[in-house]
Amino acid sequence: MLTLYLLTILSFIFTIGNKAQFKNELIISITFWEKTSHNEPDSLTFSTNSRELMNRINERIDYSNADFIGWHEFYDIFYSDEAGNFNIDGNCISIEANFDIRSPYHGGLNISEVQLNYANGSKEFANMVTSYNAIGDNAWFDSIMNAADSKLETTTWMGNTYNSPEKLRVTIGLKSIAYLMNRRH
Repeated sequence: MLTLYLLTILSFIFTIGNKAQFKNELIISITFWEKTSHNEPDSLTFSTNSRELMNRINERIDYSNADFIGWHEFYDIFYSDEAGNFNIDGNCISIEANFDIRSPYHGGLNISEVQLNYANGSKEFANMVTSYNAIGDNAWFDSIMNAADSKLETTTWMGNTYNSPEKLRVTIGLKSIAYLMNRRH
């Protein structure tokens, strides 16, 4: 199984060319593990060519336009560059959220992991946070790397957007792909 997994990864690395790392024939879907208030995170899976991943919500995220909803958290997921700018051919995935509940509650945008699901049945967690936006009185900055630590029992607390025009955000990627993409330039 490990050999098959490694062959899948190598095949993936050599076929990405200038395509976005997450949009190719080897990855069939992406699972977001959101953990707000219970012991086990919820999983939400989207096809790599889903409208959710291929569009960014520019206005405030709410019940009417969210890609998915946590506990008073309204999420948008999309392909991006390392800085979190929408890029349909980007080599990262950004997760943005609006969450208006302040301390003493924990911060919002509670992502445990982002999982890539391959056509051959293997799975891989994203393992790199490339950028983020954590704001508000309940942001826990020590939690930011939890989005890419390969542990479903940890999660991010990115803060809140109460009275703010900004969105909470974490942008993730794969170290192996980032290394190869940097070497090509």
